[in-house]
Amino acid sequence: MKYRNTKFWFVVLSMMVATDALAINGLIFYGVGARNRAMGGANGAFPVDTSTILTNPAGLGTIGKSTDFGAHWLKANRSMDAKGPLANPDAGKQDSEQTVYITPFTGMSWKTPGSRWAFGGMLAGVAGEGARFDRPRVNPQVLFEPDGTTPISATGDEFDTQSLLFVLKAIPGISYDVSDRLRIGASVHIAAAFFSADLARVNENGVLVETEGRGRTEISYALALGLGAIYDINDQWSVGVAAKTPDWFIDDFGPYEDLIPNFELPPEIRVGVAFHPNKRLTLTADYKWIGWETTPLFEKDPENGGFGWRDQHTIGVGAQYALSRTWTLRGGVNHGRSPIRSHNAFANGLVPAVYETHLSLGGEYHMDHGNSIAFNLVRTLPNKETDDGDGDLFSQLGEGTELEYNGWDADITWTIRF
Repeated sequence: MKYRNTKFWFVVLSMMVATDALAINGLIFYGVGARNRAMGGANGAFPVDTSTILTNPAGLGTIGKSTDFGAHWLKANRSMDAKGPLANPDAGKQDSEQTVYITPFTGMSWKTPGSRWAFGGMLAGVAGEGARFDRPRVNPQVLFEPDGTTPISATGDEFDTQSLLFVLKAIPGISYDVSDRLRIGASVHIAAAFFSADLARVNENGVLVETEGRGRTEISYALALGLGAIYDINDQWSVGVAAKTPDWFIDDFGPYEDLIPNFELPPEIRVGVAFHPNKRLTLTADYKWIGWETTPLFEKDPENGGFGWRDQHTIGVGAQYALSRTWTLRGGVNHGRSPIRSHNAFANGLVPAVYETHLSLGGEYHMDHGNSIAFNLVRTLPNKETDDGDGDLFSQLGEGTELEYNGWDADITWTIRF
């Protein structure tokens, strides 16, 4: 059995490209470190530790001399129920076998007493997602062995079942105190992205075969620039603004170029506010724009080789309360509509990370000499997206496909101040 409708298979390939493991808050983690994540990521105007190098580098001027060591644990529960003429009729509803992820966080900041300059750097996992299913999402009758003529349904082979992306960043930063109230900062984002997948591609005869990557892990590198400013209006109010350029990848993912050419992470803009009604309590709120529609790979519709994502407008709110000299409590909420439109659910099916709302709660235990241990727990509320069939060919062929997500996160950060 052989299909020669090249346009049709080009559309199918585009769908495969759009199902890579790229979907956490789009695919961006909403926060880094136990303190930042406990406050819903809302620290654009209120730095809490070296995570400010990522959130708003101007905050380095308030951190002083410290070192952070931490880790982030994620338990992600995702499922896909592919439906429609192109779906695998034997797949049914599938839960991802790949559910647990652990990512690092470490940072250091330095400011000499009396100096207007502060310096620092951090290393952390900042983006990524992945899933691994038992059975192909697409009907095996239209997935072929490398010879291009034998369907995998005849051999028992399988692909189009898994993908994984993880982005690790090293970010040096610098800040300068323009005055007692105004600080500015800059950072350089040096990213290493790890990608693997067994997705399909169109060969020279117009049939679907497995990508040349065949599940191997490939690495690509990128650079981005960050700028920020924080202004203390008075003793109670502060505002912050920050922006990051797109992450410009300086190479591709090797054999996966047949699936994700010209990969690029989007630009971001953040505006934050902090309010200190008294010495114990701080309230924060951040708005962040993530520009998926400015990057060609994410902006294009699936039938044109993209993800079909929309920009995200996220809101984070947080609170910090000094319960005593020993204990600090934190809590927060982060919400952002999924970038996956309802008519692109089937086209984004291999990683059904369509979550939108996170509730967080954390604390911090302060020891001698200013050292402390902070921790938090985040609950991602369940969310479902169903393809309404009103989109392109993939939507029509995958109408009724359901994607579901819910999860738990936890972080711990040990801070040494010197």
